[in-house]
Amino acid sequence: MKNKGFTLVEVFISAGIMLLVVGTAYTIILTGNFSMNTQENEINAQNSAQLALFQIAQDLRLASGVKVWVSDGFGTTQGTPAVAYKVVNFQIPVGSFESAIALDSNNYISWGSERLSLSDDGTGNYIAYSLDNQGQIIRTVYSASGTVYTTKKTRIVARNISSLNFTRSLSENLLQIQITSNILASKQSAPIQKTVSTTVLLRNG
Repeated sequence: MKNKGFTLVEVFISAGIMLLVVGTAYTIILTGNFSMNTQENEINAQNSAQLALFQIAQDLRLASGVKVWVSDGFGTTQGTPAVAYKVVNFQIPVGSFESAIALDSNNYISWGSERLSLSDDGTGNYIAYSLDNQGQIIRTVYSASGTVYTTKKTRIVARNISSLNFTRSLSENLLQIQITSNILASKQSAPIQKTVSTTVLLRNG
């Protein structure tokens, strides 16, 4: 008795079944990878915003309520309470990051920024947090002479940020900070957005 081979139809059917199985397995793998990437990007988005939020809040807790100004630019113009603004300007006690707080000739706290150099101990400087047009939160140390502002130091605090808002409540000395991060999961999908916020109780005096 002769061995019977496969017919052309059987070969095509077998090949079709094999392609279907391989295609299904490939789709499952791709879906799993996309899901993992999406979850990872969500975590990265939230972590980026949380870290920035923590740093801004830590800085502001050093400031006095009367040394904090919210607006849409540099300077000491105070915005309207309960309205969200894009920039917070403030001063901290000079020496806050060193061993001792600096005092002026009258034994009052000297306000400004951290020490920048041997010749600039920070007295009279201002610190600002703002969002640039590249989606980066920038910490800026600057000096002010009237309405002329001179940048002395900048540092990127976070990237992939879509919004940064500060809302001041003068009656209770509270400042709300809200940050929204914006990260692409893939070129084909919509950006992943994560919003975090906190409220800082500013010091008196």
